[in-house]
Formats: sequence, structure tokens, C-alpha cells
Amino acid sequence: MKNILYCLLPYALLCSCASQEEPKQAQAGQASVAAEEHSYFPLREFMQAESERLDSLSPSVHKTIVTDGKKETQTLKDIEWNNELALFREADINKPACLGNYVTDTVGDREDKDAFTVVYQTKDTTLSTKMIRVMFDHYRKPVEITVVSRVSARFYNSLQHLVYRPG
Repeated sequence: MKNILYCLLPYALLCSCASQEEPKQAQAGQASVAAEEHSYFPLREFMQAESERLDSLSPSVHKTIVTDGKKETQTLKDIEWNNELALFREADINKPACLGNYVTDTVGDREDKDAFTVVYQTKDTTLSTKMIRVMFDHYRKPVEITVVSRVSARFYNSLQHLVYRPG
């Protein structure tokens, strides 16, 4: 009986030491999770990669612009993708001034349980990017990105709705 007690005593001491270390590790883990909470979809980097990918493919695209209810569609070739996708890169909310100023909501897809949508909505009315919605397929790849931004000038205010569908 004493032999079992002597064997259990070192084990109990080791467990008590490990349990004292656990809160420190948990606190460190919570700190990294808290830091990650303010990390949003990397829109700038994603759009930069898309412009490079599209430059290498040189596809022709259909571009539709709707202004005051009037719809205009054009087929374009030889596109300067860096310029075309600039408004999306500018809408990136991973800037120090934006961190913590957006509410994140994730919604699953009813038809495809592995697909989901992440929406970032501003809490600060002074920020120009009002909303970013990223729809992911079941492979966790973005299939649609929507950006709503406020554009203000001296004589007007407007909302821009930008939609990008990689393909």
C-alpha cells in the first residue's frame, strides 16, 4: 500500500504543477483569440492576388453599371485589373482605425451545410466602408464579395454597392 502511495504522490505533484501552468497557457490563448477577433477578411490581399491572377489569364468580362436605374453592360478586353479592383482594396477594413469597429456575423447556408457567409457591419457612422459580405463555398473559397461604401464629396453623398464574383 505504501508503494502505491509513493507512486501516486509524485504523480499528484506533477498534476498540481501542470494545473498551475494551465491558467497561464489559457490566458495566453485567450489573448491570441482576442487579438484574432479584430482580424477581418483580408480583402486587400485577396484583391491583389485576384488582379495578378486575372492579369495572367487576360479574360474578357461583362461589366454592368447601374446608375439611377439605368443599366449599361459592356464587354471588356485588355483590362487593367489593378485599377478595376482598386475600390475593393481601398474598402479593406484591416486598418488600425477600423479594428474593433465592425460587428461580425456568420451565417450558414441552408442548402449547403459547408458553405457560409460572413458579414462585417460598421458600428462607426464616420467610417466609409459600411458593410462587407463574403460568401464562401464548401471549400472555404470566396465565391462572392459585396462591399457597401459611403462616398462623400463637397456637393454630394452616395452609397456604392460593389460586387465581385471570382471565376
